Amino acid sequence: MQLSSKVLARIHEFAATYSIPTGDGSDIYLDTLRAWMQRLCEQIRHDFPCPNASDEEVSEQVFEWGWKRASATRPLSKETLALQYRDLSGRETELHGWDLLRGASTGAPVLSHNPSYHDLVAEYNQIFVPVSPVNHLANMPVGLSDRATLSGFIASASSFDWHLQRDIRWLDFLVSANIPTLRLVVSSVYRRGSTLVQGRSALGLGLEVLRSRKLTALVTINTDTRTRDIDRSTCLDHTRKTSDILRAYPDVVLGARLFNENSHGVEQSWASDPAFLRELDAAVDRSIPLSWGANHGGEPVSATLAGGSWIAFHSDRDGTPEENAKIMADAEKRFDRPVIDDEPIGIFRDAQPGRRVNDPQWAARQARAALKFGLGGTTLHLDAGIAADVDALDDVQRESARLFGETLSLRVVPPTPVPVPVPVPVPVITVESPIVVPPHKQPSLWDRIRWFIRRVLR
Repeated sequence: MQLSSKVLARIHEFAATYSIPTGDGSDIYLDTLRAWMQRLCEQIRHDFPCPNASDEEVSEQVFEWGWKRASATRPLSKETLALQYRDLSGRETELHGWDLLRGASTGAPVLSHNPSYHDLVAEYNQIFVPVSPVNHLANMPVGLSDRATLSGFIASASSFDWHLQRDIRWLDFLVSANIPTLRLVVSSVYRRGSTLVQGRSALGLGLEVLRSRKLTALVTINTDTRTRDIDRSTCLDHTRKTSDILRAYPDVVLGARLFNENSHGVEQSWASDPAFLRELDAAVDRSIPLSWGANHGGEPVSATLAGGSWIAFHSDRDGTPEENAKIMADAEKRFDRPVIDDEPIGIFRDAQPGRRVNDPQWAARQARAALKFGLGGTTLHLDAGIAADVDALDDVQRESARLFGETLSLRVVPPTPVPVPVPVPVPVITVESPIVVPPHKQPSLWDRIRWFIRRVLR
């Protein structure tokens, strides 16, 4: 049994924030390591709360994250996260454990990327130790406040490697769907693949083309650092050089982010290290709106991921567009930063549970939800967009793009209030003027003669 990616991501974030204690392997050192382990168990207990046995969705059993000891006479574990299951009557049933550290007793433990699993009931009926839910990551530092942030609502589509081949047909497709922004990844090995140097060289050329078409881009700077064995120094150098390229295109680059999914297994553990993320932040020009990265498919937004001037959110692919938009809106309020629905579930001709949907209306719902909840933007994640491959588009993806762009183009923009001018009092000026008799009241010639005769005879 493996730990879920969400739990494993939180473990890596905790370890990046609170360094694993090292020492001489003595009993005093081991007690320090146990104290660290207790805090980690408390963090997981806080982030993944136990369901309530009265909840309607709970049918047979509930669970609780915690700690463990091997027996009543053995010390608390220095390396194991435990998960206790109970039936609805409260009777303990299953007990699972994962060894998070390798070499815990040596004084130089390291975090395991694939923790070994133990059935703790089968292994001599070990004892579950409850812990309190404590958020030790609540007050983590965030980035500086003098960085530019997003301006306006961003409507984009995943176009990861478009700059590598610069297929104009992909731009024509996006323009026809009223989608003005491309979501690019500078260099990756996931699809077409490129080195860091190749990615940077192609990026500048791609941004030139976008400028000529009056299109824009969101750019992800780093990804696949662990897969390619990239060290911190190389990552920092690549970030600085990419920033120099982006800075030359302020009319094209709407924003950038440091990592694609910080906690993903393809990234080094330091991709979740707040101290190193601050170093990378300092290497990016302040004029560029910057996100420190994104969560991995539905993980909660942490203070680490809110370290930049905007937040990229990767949705829970088991959730609806409306459910995920609500989560993002809550994060906007909590961190006072715009959130972009950066990578929802993908859309493809063939539905794949938890990975792809084949309903074009899903794209329209996603767009409506982003507008309704006031998000900073939303991205259409087509399967063909991963490699920006026009030939891989099917009717479902094309219709999804059309509905996505159409829905966003119909958004109601509140009109700018027009001030009503206050009437200025006009002074009344009285002018003495002769009385004018209307033409039809003027005396005739005969009347004038009679009047003259009477005057003479008088």
